[in-house]
Amino acid sequence: MFSDVDLFSNVAEGVESISSLIARYTIFEKLYLHEDYEATPWLHESLRKLYAAILTYLARVKSYLTGNSWSMCLTAVVQERINLSNIKSLC
Repeated sequence: MFSDVDLFSNVAEGVESISSLIARYTIFEKLYLHEDYEATPWLHESLRKLYAAILTYLARVKSYLTGNSWSMCLTAVVQERINLSNIKSLC
């Protein structure tokens, strides 16, 4: 079983990773999505999937931080750890 400190640490690490991803892909968008490249539609779709996964992750983290029951929180955080790996695989 995770302690409160472990849970909060996992959430903090996840949010830090997400902020890094957002910064990285903001630059990516500015560099590559203003031109009419052949791959532009594919890049747009990939970014939509990435941002949707990020928003889902952040919504679940917010749910955890705003006080769901502990069993729900534990399940959400463990699941988010898996989901964060999925988000990183999209990059």
